[in-house]
Amino acid sequence: MTARDYTDGIILRIDKTMNSRRKKLSFIFLLLFIPIAASIASADRTLKLTSGHEIVSDRRIALIIGNSSYKTSPLKNPVNDAEDIAYELERLGFKVQLGRNMNKKAMFFAIRKFGIEIKQGGVGLFYYAGHGMQVNGNNFLIPIGADIQSEEEVEYEAIDAGLVLRKMEAAGNPMNIVILDACRDNPFARSFRSAQKGLAQMDAPSGTLIVYATAPGSVAADGTGRNGIFTRNFLGHVRDPDLEIGQMLKRVRAGVQNDTDGQQVPWESSSLVGDFYFAKTNSETLPGKSRSANNDLLDRERQRLDEEKRELAEEKIRFQNEKRRQEETRLAAERRQFEEDKRRFEDQQRETERMALAEEKRRLVEERRRLQVARAEPGYFSTRSPQGASWRSDHPRGLPGYQKYAPMLKNAKELIALVQQDLAANAGLPETVVKEFQDAIAQLKSATIKAHFKSTHDGMQTLKKLALDRQLGDTAIYRDFAILTADQSIEIARQQNRR
Repeated sequence: MTARDYTDGIILRIDKTMNSRRKKLSFIFLLLFIPIAASIASADRTLKLTSGHEIVSDRRIALIIGNSSYKTSPLKNPVNDAEDIAYELERLGFKVQLGRNMNKKAMFFAIRKFGIEIKQGGVGLFYYAGHGMQVNGNNFLIPIGADIQSEEEVEYEAIDAGLVLRKMEAAGNPMNIVILDACRDNPFARSFRSAQKGLAQMDAPSGTLIVYATAPGSVAADGTGRNGIFTRNFLGHVRDPDLEIGQMLKRVRAGVQNDTDGQQVPWESSSLVGDFYFAKTNSETLPGKSRSANNDLLDRERQRLDEEKRELAEEKIRFQNEKRRQEETRLAAERRQFEEDKRRFEDQQRETERMALAEEKRRLVEERRRLQVARAEPGYFSTRSPQGASWRSDHPRGLPGYQKYAPMLKNAKELIALVQQDLAANAGLPETVVKEFQDAIAQLKSATIKAHFKSTHDGMQTLKKLALDRQLGDTAIYRDFAILTADQSIEIARQQNRR
């Protein structure tokens, strides 16, 4: 063996010895460190019981879910309830996870995340508002979008409330709170064999408080305001200082019973071993609550901002009401002006028509008077013949043609004048009727111009019949109106000629 080989062997043995010692030291270090780390972790996640059995924790975890927008039987208040509960719990030091209108998948993952959070220790609080039901003694929370046709489908479409309790039990914390404002009517009850109302009572695991909005098997009201009746009373007392949770729930129960005339009675199932306070005047027992004047200033500033927001909302409503009032006033004034203009126009139109009718009546009266005067003059029919007439002197009596025709012409003119007068007095006749009369008058006038006995006689008969059919004026006058024949006209003319 050379000197070099001897030296290498010594170095190799030294390395092996050092590696063995390092491994031993590492093993000893791990044996010492693991219990210390475990104790540290345990200390971080352990709740503290004070000498008075008060439960105090640096961690407060809350999962808040509100479901309102159901396709079947939608609810008004759950989302509002969840938002307001989340706001108050955040002010009380809770780390809040808020869910609105969640489907089954979203609710499941929210509960899973909540279970992971509370495993790190602290106080866990679960709040649910929405539809819930009991089936075979188990309680189920109904997510948005659930399609339930029968009882057998509930466990596949809804969330088992026992899942939350199992998450809390697995976390091993001595303080857990479950609040279920889900005791409303079953929206799918008509398709179920049983008719169980409300929720079933659940056994609270160790260190758990279960709060129902009403007694098991009963139905809670949704409320008419922003919040449900139970949640409204809960919000009214959750910030009461130095009030143990059991005492606080008694005040909530009294308020709900008073608001519902005893119809709704909140219920609890508890296995707590210590006292829990949502709000404490002593900041030592509420690490999550603000301990500095700055946080108090922030609370006051938030209240001031809320008040300003409310005032702005009221001012907006007042402005909108005033704008609407002014618009209504303007529209009413325009409507009155329009009605006044319309009335004035109609009055003017009626006055114009009245004056036109009066003028036409006056003209017709004057024309009738003139004709009466003319007829009374001697020789009116014997000295003149109709313009453009070509009279035939073929009558055996030997009278001139115009003299034979004069009585019939007078008879025709009287009928025409009578019809025209009645047409003027009946201005409301349809245009088609007026045109019938005008056509008949035109034909009669044409017959008189031609001085033809038969055509004139037929034209008068037509005009008289039309007046009777249309009931123009006084029908008795038309019925008694005598229409001369050719022989009658000649005889009258002969007698006038003798005189």
